[in-house]
Amino acid sequence: MGKAAAVGFLLLPLASAAACTAGETAETTLAVETTPSVEPTLAATTTTAPAVSAPPASRAEKNPGDSTQNHWIGRNKMTSKSIEVVWSEVEDVQTYRIHRFGEGSPGPADVLLDEVSLVFEGLATTFVDEAVEEGQFYTYVLEVRTGAETLDRRWTKGLAMDDTVPPSPITNLRAEIVGEGVLLSWDPSSDNVEFAAYSVSIVEGDQLRYIGGGADIGQSSFLDNRPLPGDVTYAVQAADFHDNRTEPALITISR
Repeated sequence: MGKAAAVGFLLLPLASAAACTAGETAETTLAVETTPSVEPTLAATTTTAPAVSAPPASRAEKNPGDSTQNHWIGRNKMTSKSIEVVWSEVEDVQTYRIHRFGEGSPGPADVLLDEVSLVFEGLATTFVDEAVEEGQFYTYVLEVRTGAETLDRRWTKGLAMDDTVPPSPITNLRAEIVGEGVLLSWDPSSDNVEFAAYSVSIVEGDQLRYIGGGADIGQSSFLDNRPLPGDVTYAVQAADFHDNRTEPALITISR
């Protein structure tokens, strides 16, 4: 039977990695043993240090399209008066075109891209939109024209609002062995503006390797169905739409 124990605070940078897919929970579960000889809590320790901020590329939405076309667009700095979007550089580009749509517009995969929606055209890979209304969401669609073709469209969303406050810390982090996997659960977080996602990672040295998460604030659990053997330390963070993040809540479990 596995043993889990809460561990102390560790400030770690984020590391990019492919996410693992959470599987279905097995029917047979083995509760984590908590005896008097073990630290009598599974609650993870959090801190009040500044939140870790992910780069714009990690905030690019997973748009459908040709998998060989790896271009992206992501939101960067957002305030009540402006929204900055950035995008990847494409070889042999003739022009980049950015189209903006407000709430209530058709979905970005199907909406008509015309001169009315066009807010930027050129060879730069960043654009600051200052014609925004405070508190409004906007969708920005990237249109890339090369000498041979127009690439599949990519898009991201921005919110015209000031926000430097991270969500509430992850609390009551728990871990249990479930069949061949490890089930993590925690109390739901909250945010003062707009919650974005939970991020679950594995601590590897001084890095965090992302393995998954969820965009629903009530989805406060995650099943690692491909856990590593031995002692594994997991880190859970909450992030809001402005990418303010809580410090990692950590827990270690032995299999």
